[in-house]
Amino acid sequence: MTSADGPDNAGKHTETHTTKRVAYEPALDLVKPLGHDPNMKRPISTVAGAMLVFLRVIAGVVWVASVVAERSSWDVEFADLIGTDQAAQDAITLLAVVFVVIGGLVLLVEALLGVFVLRGGNRARVIVMIFSTLAITGTFLGWWFDGETIALTGTLIGLAVDILILLALSSRKSAAYARRNEPSREDEFGVENEEEPDDKAARVR
Repeated sequence: MTSADGPDNAGKHTETHTTKRVAYEPALDLVKPLGHDPNMKRPISTVAGAMLVFLRVIAGVVWVASVVAERSSWDVEFADLIGTDQAAQDAITLLAVVFVVIGGLVLLVEALLGVFVLRGGNRARVIVMIFSTLAITGTFLGWWFDGETIALTGTLIGLAVDILILLALSSRKSAAYARRNEPSREDEFGVENEEEPDDKAARVR
């Protein structure tokens, strides 16, 4: 060993190899069963998904309030159908109340789903993803068949929020956190599978 290869210069010849992160996940990794960790910390994806649900609730409250605020346009639209007398005005008022109550109930349920998602509820996570999928599908069908405009001030924002909710809550970390208290198949059958080689060895002896 020469002096150049001594301990002092050993670190100079050490090469550092870094693993480049791929931009996709292999299919085999995606189908692997999720781990069972009851003490798993809440992932950022779950928090982001819940915050997006709350953002959609706030947007819904603003939309309901804006529709009710434009009640004067209701009088014009329903004038030919129900008339302009006092009975017609009472009917429009009743319609506005029903609209606010139904809209409020829907938004309340969605807010509760957001709370359950944040607490790690798997059913709430699945329901929210189904709602987002239906909303995205409805927007696409409206654009495809009726030519509805996807504007930046309205439909596009809601569409973007639904897509982000799907991306956040469908991640493996969000799924693992929502199912952290559910025993996996490996936990249920792992003990039996570990005992099988011992049983076989005992039979050979």
